[in-house]
Amino acid sequence: MISAKANNNVIGRGNGLPWNLPEDLKFFKETTSGHAVLMGLNTWNSLPHKPLKNRLNFILCPEGTEVVIPDGKYEGPFGVELVHDIDKFLQRTDIEDVFIMGGASLYRLFIDKVDELYLTMIEEDVEGDVYFPEFDENDFDRYVLGSGYDEKENLHYTFNKFVKK
Repeated sequence: MISAKANNNVIGRGNGLPWNLPEDLKFFKETTSGHAVLMGLNTWNSLPHKPLKNRLNFILCPEGTEVVIPDGKYEGPFGVELVHDIDKFLQRTDIEDVFIMGGASLYRLFIDKVDELYLTMIEEDVEGDVYFPEFDENDFDRYVLGSGYDEKENLHYTFNKFVKK
């Protein structure tokens, strides 16, 4: 699982990110590149560039949902696959690491099931309408991978990896 959240657990506003942190986007790209990512339809629709390059993009959506997938933007074995049954998806053995990348309903569904959580923690309260679920940090070992400050957004943040104890 990978996300960025504010102190008040805000992760989104108006079907987008409530901040513009280039270093967080770089962290996301470096962490998920070469792996599979699972997202909900709203997250897919909010992406400015899709599919995410160098990743197998899985989109969880109800069967029969119309999903716009750009043609000719796949490199190697990467691309897009629709997922209609999460239980069947979880039983697949051909995918090793999958990063849950949102939205909020997927985070809520998987927060108690993940072994690792990459979380950029923004050290401010931020206005928004989408929230990351509560989880017990005591169930995890926390490793701070880095930190920074974005002058334009006036936000301090840390990159963290939580590993289930």
